[in-house]
Amino acid sequence: MPDLKGHSLHIGSTLHYLLKGTPFNMVNLMGRWAGDLFTIYLCQHAIILAPYLSDCPNVMDWVTRYTMPPPH
Repeated sequence: MPDLKGHSLHIGSTLHYLLKGTPFNMVNLMGRWAGDLFTIYLCQHAIILAPYLSDCPNVMDWVTRYTMPPPH
């Protein structure tokens, strides 16, 4: 078994609760994340992002700006 660090467990717990449908603000409080720092890990988790983004167009615009490659 790989040597797991606290950070890995923290991220794993965050993902677990988000997949269970726990609201973002609650996960933020439970994990004692600084601001919305935990959201940087969500770029890799489309399952979580899709329903949230469809309900929050302003967040969708923000994520699109930061995750889409620049035009050539």
